[in-house]
Amino acid sequence: MNYITIKNNELIEKAYKDYIITADIIAQGNLVSDTRTGPISGRHINNLMETELVEDYSATALMIYDELYTDRDGVIEKYEVGEKDKVHVFISPPKFVVKASNKSYNSSDGVMEFVELNIIDGYSLEDFHKEYIRGYKGLETIIVDEKGVEGFPILVSNKAMDHYELELGDKIFLKPNSNYRKLLMGTYGTIVGTFAGTDSSEDNYGYSAIEDEELFIYPLSVLKTVERGVYYSKMELAFKQEKNKEIMERKEEIKKIVSDNSSNEIPTELKLWDGEVVNVVGPLEKNISLLEVLYPVTFTLSIVIAGILVFIMVLRRSTDAAILRILGVKEKEVRWNLFRENLILVLIGTVIACITVFAISIKSYPIDLMKYIMVIGGYMLGTTAGLILGIGKVTNKKPLEMLQVKE
Repeated sequence: MNYITIKNNELIEKAYKDYIITADIIAQGNLVSDTRTGPISGRHINNLMETELVEDYSATALMIYDELYTDRDGVIEKYEVGEKDKVHVFISPPKFVVKASNKSYNSSDGVMEFVELNIIDGYSLEDFHKEYIRGYKGLETIIVDEKGVEGFPILVSNKAMDHYELELGDKIFLKPNSNYRKLLMGTYGTIVGTFAGTDSSEDNYGYSAIEDEELFIYPLSVLKTVERGVYYSKMELAFKQEKNKEIMERKEEIKKIVSDNSSNEIPTELKLWDGEVVNVVGPLEKNISLLEVLYPVTFTLSIVIAGILVFIMVLRRSTDAAILRILGVKEKEVRWNLFRENLILVLIGTVIACITVFAISIKSYPIDLMKYIMVIGGYMLGTTAGLILGIGKVTNKKPLEMLQVKE
């Protein structure tokens, strides 16, 4: 019975497609103070998207810089360690934490929700999701937006504004104190807004997140333009529903892509939220495997039972057949009447059963025409065989013998 296997496979496919599988990329260790970037590299995104399994993702970039320069009316000053940087008897060099996201801020699909956001006139959060690219001003390399306008917006937390004595409208440049990370000179951004804090679940991702009270929020495209590689502190994946079965089969491959993180010092792993679909599909596959074994047996038994029931129905008509024979009805006509009457009853019952099953299954799991044909054909085969045997047994006797049949 090949069709039952096909339908069962379709049922499993439907069960897979009913669920949305998501995943998080998390760090396996704590984010130490010497770490220069987030634990997740942009290479992860590229490799995962190449699998054609990912529907969408949200990522929060994390970059850390050592030096802050301000440009006020052409006067450039470097931030120097001061009293505010002293912790007890130690002087802690400032670390300028920059974050960015590929999702809209303060929205349902965003990964950061700003608290007490204040933006100066002429700017909005949409400016942080524009495309910023390299431009040139004489011999100097600069950052321009999609219209060719120089500069880019920056949001700064209230704590950072106070700590580094910044003001709205200041132009700032953050620079790493390393040889291998050489940024574009002249990449000054403008502080266009402030916020009191962010509503983020960053601390739940396997490492101790850096204090987000002193944050600089950049457009993600700016980081990609000025940096050789952007790193992420948080990443969430949503997979294509129609590929759920393939995702389960390629789970180890996907995990290997995420764990391949030689470019950064913190190992990463994929946390796949597939428990719900596993709990549903696992028992379903076992039940269907059992059904595939039992189906031929039950199908054969149903045909035999249908034949036996009709056979018994015909035997119960022995008296009627005997009376017709005594009244002079020919044996051939008696057989035809018995066959026709019982066949009509069988057809009426079959039609009623098909309509009932169709009405029940149409909303949950519609049964295709081939399955109806197979079941009806088997049932009719069994009943026809039962009718022929029963009619033959009844009418092959003499009328007086038929009257002596005990029910």
